[in-house]
Amino acid sequence: MARPFASISYRLGTVDLLTGAADPSAGGGVVAAIGSGYFRTTGELWIKTGAGNTAWTKLGGIAPVLEVFAQLDIPANQAATALSASISQLFDTIQQIRAGSVIGMNVRFSAALAAGNATVRLTVNGVPGTLQVAVAAPNQSGRATQASGVDAFVAGDLIGATLATDAGFLPATTNDVEVTLEIQAA
Repeated sequence: MARPFASISYRLGTVDLLTGAADPSAGGGVVAAIGSGYFRTTGELWIKTGAGNTAWTKLGGIAPVLEVFAQLDIPANQAATALSASISQLFDTIQQIRAGSVIGMNVRFSAALAAGNATVRLTVNGVPGTLQVAVAAPNQSGRATQASGVDAFVAGDLIGATLATDAGFLPATTNDVEVTLEIQAA
């Protein structure tokens, strides 16, 4: 009977090196210690990044790309508003060259929040994605990561971010935000 996952396994200290044909993050996943490597017969390399059997992250042949967005002088009680793409003077979104996924977000304000909350959310073609970061007083930053494929896109899609603040957001009109999205090619 064929084994659906790892066909060869080596133990190196506390981690495993595995090989197989199946996607280790699909179905029931592959049992391995965090930090283990999985060499898929398609040429993909996966790293075990969490405790669950499906918590595997594919390492792309192209290094992750960072996209940066910003807004100056943020008001209180702002509805979800598109942030400006830092690399463009023309657009609030960045058109993607190839298919991939947004796998991480870092949010940093120029000053710690004295009161209130702010939420930054990923958008793909103007539609809110799953990835978001909420920052509450007295914090100045926040971050989140997710598995590849959750917020996937194809070549030509437009990636952006929105910021919303509540009525109690302080310091209002003097606080700025910078948002970094981590993009992984498919």
